[in-house]
Amino acid sequence: MCTKNLPNDKFDGVRDEQILISRDDTETLEVALVRMKKGGMTEEHVHEDEEQVYVVLDGKASFTINGAKKELRRGMVVFVPRQAVHEVVCESPDGLSYVYVANWPDKKGKGQQRKDSPLK
Repeated sequence: MCTKNLPNDKFDGVRDEQILISRDDTETLEVALVRMKKGGMTEEHVHEDEEQVYVVLDGKASFTINGAKKELRRGMVVFVPRQAVHEVVCESPDGLSYVYVANWPDKKGKGQQRKDSPLK
């Protein structure tokens, strides 16, 4: 079992990303917490072999996927399929925090190979 507490400390800079559960500990997943200050962003990008689910914990953001823009707020969930061009921009004066779960459905991680892994 792999457990971690969500950090609630302050962070320097405009954007902070912390891996909560590493792909090295699972078969195909990674979980991370992303925090941004107003104006912080993930630049437009694409994942050829990775799909993602974002869960907005706090704040507001503009989210663009394949050219379509949507406002995301606390409590919303969004799915990002493979090969989708996407971008997140923090619009909230008090910042944005979200958890993403990344999945590589066609690849196995190192987690299943570790002797101490619960995935034996």
